[in-house]
Amino acid sequence: MEKRKRHTVYKKRQVHLCFDANIRGLLMQTYHAEMGRTMDLLFLDEDLSVGRLNPLTPSFRKRMLEERGILTEDSFCGEYRTFLRRIEGLSPEDSCYVWCSKDPYELTGFALASTYLASKREQVLFCDSGLLQDVEPARARAVCDALLSRAAVTSLRPWAALWKRLQEENTSLRIAVDGLPRSVPETFFDPWIQRLLAQEAPQERDNFSIAIQVEEEYRTRFHGKMNIHFLLHRVDVVRRREM
Repeated sequence: MEKRKRHTVYKKRQVHLCFDANIRGLLMQTYHAEMGRTMDLLFLDEDLSVGRLNPLTPSFRKRMLEERGILTEDSFCGEYRTFLRRIEGLSPEDSCYVWCSKDPYELTGFALASTYLASKREQVLFCDSGLLQDVEPARARAVCDALLSRAAVTSLRPWAALWKRLQEENTSLRIAVDGLPRSVPETFFDPWIQRLLAQEAPQERDNFSIAIQVEEEYRTRFHGKMNIHFLLHRVDVVRRREM
């Protein structure tokens, strides 16, 4: 009797990318039953809004962050390489969802990921993670499911081109303007800090309270948030410079 050939049936998976630790935790908790079975979650624990982007090596990025007050784990470089290797090796058959808000570190993370994803696919499904920032745990599943159902089809080519431009500009800071990361000088927030220091005796204001005010002003103007550790670093730099 002739044996029938077995054909391997590829099971389509959902691959989710995110760049915020809180969003990662929420997705892991919400979809814990699906994770590793029908869903994969890839997370890059890196603030690409701070520090130069070229050359893009894990050790260089680690130094860029730590020089600006953002501490990293010992596992940073290894996890970085693993993330890049995994997104580069994703199957084009998988559905790829990107969770991203208006925060510059998430937007710049998406731009980086786009250069790797674009080698095998033209589009991803974009979910606004900003809508998950204050979601109640009891509603998390319903909100996440709703965001997935209306995820926006997003072309990777413009984002990959944006990443190339950001690397060429190679500034030490990026903010978010109109939903896109924009290169600015590292001293961008210094005038804001100087104005706050001038309002009363500098010695009466601690660095943290000033950094919080700068972060709140950024949130009001640009509807996103900046890394508080970087802002603390800039407050310290400005205060020392003006002593």
